[in-house]
Amino acid sequence: QYKPAILSDLTLTVGSLSDLSLMSRAAEALGKKVSVQIKFDTGLHRFGISPDELNPLISVLNSCSPFCSLKGTYSHFADPFDADRCKAQFKSYMALSDALESHGFSIPLRHICDSAASELYPEYALNAAEPRSRAYYQQEPKVVAYIEKCRHPQPRRVQKYERNKPCPCGSGKKWKKCTCKEHHEAY
Repeated sequence: QYKPAILSDLTLTVGSLSDLSLMSRAAEALGKKVSVQIKFDTGLHRFGISPDELNPLISVLNSCSPFCSLKGTYSHFADPFDADRCKAQFKSYMALSDALESHGFSIPLRHICDSAASELYPEYALNAAEPRSRAYYQQEPKVVAYIEKCRHPQPRRVQKYERNKPCPCGSGKKWKKCTCKEHHEAY
């Protein structure tokens, strides 16, 4: 299942030790190196390598190193508006990343903040960030207005016809009996 991504030279997210092993085996079978970014679970509890899996991760990375290239690590804040929780998650993330580096792994890219969190906590903005809200809000005002219009369409205003009144098409039939398409499709 990883072969098409490896052949396309994509960087793959690793959220489990078994995925890392499978990616490495697929890369070995192709005679290529797979680029990976490791997701650490620092408190969101949704996806990622947990802190108690650090030593097994180091072992798997060492065994996969001929066919895996570590491009980065990341995590996500569980609640960017809970400053104490963000501080604890950042501390956990840095400890995990630093432990990997102390075992000889280079981590070119690190991030724990999306663009909104990087503005709330500039001290936690590392050398990468998810651009979600910044990419959206840094557009031209008319682009943002168009996006908003598409996200929140206005209800159509239609003229209501009374069923027993003549159809506006001029057929002379009552609206409920008329078969003209132009007025009835919209109602």
